[in-house]
Amino acid sequence: MDKDNNLTFAIILSVLLHAGLALALFLASYFNAEQKHTLLAGENVKAVVISRADVERQAREIQQKRTAAERKEKARIKELENQSAALEQKRKAAEEETKRLEKERLKAERDAREAQKRKKEQLAEEKRAQEAAKIAEQKRQKEIAVQQAAKQKADAERKAAEQAKRKAEAEQKAAEAAKRKAETERKAAEKAKRKAEAERKAAEKRKAEAKRKAAEAARKQKEQDAALAAMMEGLETEQAGRNQARGQQVNSEIARYAAIYRDLIMNNLLIEERFRGQECKIRLRLAKNGLMTDMQVRGGNDSLCRATQAAVYKVGSFPMPKDPKVIEQLRSINLTVEPE
Repeated sequence: MDKDNNLTFAIILSVLLHAGLALALFLASYFNAEQKHTLLAGENVKAVVISRADVERQAREIQQKRTAAERKEKARIKELENQSAALEQKRKAAEEETKRLEKERLKAERDAREAQKRKKEQLAEEKRAQEAAKIAEQKRQKEIAVQQAAKQKADAERKAAEQAKRKAEAEQKAAEAAKRKAETERKAAEKAKRKAEAERKAAEKRKAEAKRKAAEAARKQKEQDAALAAMMEGLETEQAGRNQARGQQVNSEIARYAAIYRDLIMNNLLIEERFRGQECKIRLRLAKNGLMTDMQVRGGNDSLCRATQAAVYKVGSFPMPKDPKVIEQLRSINLTVEPE
């Protein structure tokens, strides 16, 4: 989320820099026009004097900030790629651990089978001992000494068989415990594997989203650059053709102040994520001194329009030019608010 916020901040910074440059150019045009007047076509036409060095310097600063933002975004994408590679390594390690645990489980099963086999052998041995004891009992009447010796031998074999039996049972229990442990570890390894896979997919999704946002930012930057170039070309054309009609100058001033009004409203607008892609159309009625006397909603998203109304009331008073014709046009103006 912090990285997405950094990208959003870079885009907003770029937009504000472009807006600042446009405003500086317009203000420079306005104040230079106040100082120089030329009588053309029977009317006073304001001449625009702009320092090309200032324009080029500001353009270079904008380019430098944009290049820095692009380098930062490339570094962030590289970091996401490294995270994806690390998650892939974890997934492979989990697979190796699963294979190892599976081998241990198979070994535990073999050990259990061998213990069972030894138990059967011990039971058979015990049976043979019992048969030997029976034979010894039959011979007891014939030869007491031999009987005693046989009995002692049978007792010894019985004890050995019981000891072997207890040992086999202990080995079987140990094998079963090892089998249960191996099963538990195998399940844990599978869970870790699923978690690593989910993290890898999430990282890939974040990476794709970052690339999409970077492409979108580059597209918007390209459009802004084209708009700036068109504006600069228009200013150069205006400077070269100083005999523009009065009506065009008035329209330009109206458009400029309309942009200033939108910026003031946007600066006071509490933007929410659900406002993205929505719009609100309003009509402002202003006094000659710029004080807002009435506002009408002409259409758009209801929630955005309520937020826009609150922002307009926060602004309260809007700047007005000195030209009476421009003031008259601005006293009733239509605006469209579109959060980006």
